[in-house]
Amino acid sequence: MERDAHAARDGGAALEVELKLAGSPADLRTAFQALDGGPETARRLRSTYHDTDRSDLWRRGLTLRVREPGASAAEVTLKEEGGGNVRRREWTVPAPGGGLDAYHLPQAVKRARLAGIAERDLVARFETDVLRRSKDVCFDDTRVEVSLDTGRITAAGRRVAVAELEFELVRGSAATMFLGARCLVDPHRLVVGSRSKAARGMALLDTPTPVSKAQSPTIRASDTVGRAFGKIVDSIAAHLLGNVDAAAGGQDPEGVHQLRVGLRRLRCALMVFGERNSTGFIDIDRAARRALGELGRARDADVFITEILGEGLRSHEERRIDGLSRAAESHRSLAYEDVRQLLAGETFNTLLVDVMATSVDPVRIVEAPSRPLTRAAPKILAKQHGKVLRAGADFAALTAPQRHRLRIAVKKLRYACAYLYLAGLRPGKNPPRSDGQRMQPHCEARPRSRKLADLHEPSAGEREGPTPQNYVACLTRLQQGLGLANDAIVASRLANDLAVSPGDRDGAALVSDWCRDRLRGMEAELCDAWDSFVAAEPFW
Repeated sequence: MERDAHAARDGGAALEVELKLAGSPADLRTAFQALDGGPETARRLRSTYHDTDRSDLWRRGLTLRVREPGASAAEVTLKEEGGGNVRRREWTVPAPGGGLDAYHLPQAVKRARLAGIAERDLVARFETDVLRRSKDVCFDDTRVEVSLDTGRITAAGRRVAVAELEFELVRGSAATMFLGARCLVDPHRLVVGSRSKAARGMALLDTPTPVSKAQSPTIRASDTVGRAFGKIVDSIAAHLLGNVDAAAGGQDPEGVHQLRVGLRRLRCALMVFGERNSTGFIDIDRAARRALGELGRARDADVFITEILGEGLRSHEERRIDGLSRAAESHRSLAYEDVRQLLAGETFNTLLVDVMATSVDPVRIVEAPSRPLTRAAPKILAKQHGKVLRAGADFAALTAPQRHRLRIAVKKLRYACAYLYLAGLRPGKNPPRSDGQRMQPHCEARPRSRKLADLHEPSAGEREGPTPQNYVACLTRLQQGLGLANDAIVASRLANDLAVSPGDRDGAALVSDWCRDRLRGMEAELCDAWDSFVAAEPFW
C-alpha cells in the first residue's frame, strides 16, 4: 500500500505512520548506527504536555503538547492517543509566543475534539526533554526518518528515562518500513514499543493507560475482501499493542485476557480471509498460536484463583483450600514470568511487526483480495457455520475434548459474524444485541455468571425469523456456556496438578467435586443452547 505519510489529510490532520522499538540505550545506539542513511542531524526537543486536572483530554484519547524543537519556532500539537494505533492523526499549528495556544487549531477540530474544555482549564501536567538524532533511511524505494531518542520524562517530581528508536514514514510503503525495521529486532535485542511518551508521562501521574478493549473496524458493503481484512488487522494491531504493557505488568488479569482475545481475533481473521499457503500466513499463524499457549497458562491460573477459588469456594471452604490457594499463587507467578519472557522475546515482537505490516498491506496474505466483500461473505459464513454443525453433531454424546474443539469452532464463527455483520449483510439498521447491551462484536468479556441459565436468552424480538439478532444471540449463548464448562474442566485439571501435599489434595478434591457438580447442573441448559443455535436460521 503506497502512501505519503503527510499527504493524507482529515480536517487539517497529518496521518502519522510510525513504529517505535525499545531496548537498552547501547543496543538502540548500535541498531541506529547499523542503518545506512543520509547525514545525521541532532536536536534537543523539549515538550510540555497539557491537560485538565481531571485528565479530560486523556480520557478522550488525546494529548496536547507545546514543543520547543531546538532553534525552530515552537508549535502546538493535538494528537490521537490510541493506545497502540499504527496510524494516528495529529494537528499542528505554530506557537510564536512559545506558550499554549490550542485555539489556533482548526475550528472543526476544536468543535469535535475540544468541546467543553476551556483553555484556561488546561495546565502543564508533565514534560519531556529528549535529544533526537535523526537520519533518512531508504528501504528499497521507501523513505523513512529514523530517530534515536534519549532523554527523560518528568512529572510531579518523578522521572523516567527515555530510550527508543522511532521509524516514521516519509514517503512510500508503510509495509516496507515495518519489514525493514523488523530485521533489527532479533540481532539487537529490541522490542516493539507499546507505550508513547505521553502514556509514560501519564503513568508517572498515577493515570496509567487503561487495558485496551477491541474496537470494531468500519467495514462497508462497498469494501473488497482485501480492504476489509486490512481494516480488521489494523484494529487487531491496536488491540495487541494496547495490552502488551498491562499483560507484562501482571497487575490486572484483564491485560493477559485481552491480549489473548486479540490473538484469537487475529487467527480467526487469518482463517476467514487468508491464503493459507502464503509465507506471511504461516509465520503469523504459527507465532500467534505459540503466544496463545504461553499466555493461556497465566490466564488459566487467573481464572482458577479469581473465579473458582475466589468466587466459587472461598466463602464456604476457605480453610480446606488455603494450601491449594498458595500453590496456585506460586504457579501464577511462574506463569507470569513466562509471559514477560514471551513479550520480551524475538518471536512475539516480530509477530507484532508482521501484524502491523499486514494491516497496511493485506494483499500479501489475502486470498482473492479484489473480490467484493458482499459476494464473498455469505460463502465465508456458510463455511464456518457448517464447521460448527459438524463439530457439534450428536452434541449430548460429545466428550470433553470434542466440546473443546466445538467451542473453538463456535468462537471463530462468532468472530466471523462480527466482522462480516458490519458489512451491510443485515436486513435491519440495528446491530445485534448481546447480554442486554448493544453488541460489541470484538470485545470478548468473560461472563461472571456461574449458571448458564443466567446467560443471555434471545428476546421475543430476537426469536422472530432469520434475523442476525436471533442468530448471534443463540451463538453467543452457546459460546458462553461452552466457555463456562471449559473453565470447570481446566480448573479441575489444574487443581490436581497443583496438589503436592495431603492438604493440597483435599482442596483439589473439593475443587474437582465442585466443578463436576457444576458441569452436571449445566448439561441440560447446554443442550438447550445447542438446540437453539441449530434451530436459528442463518441470516445470510
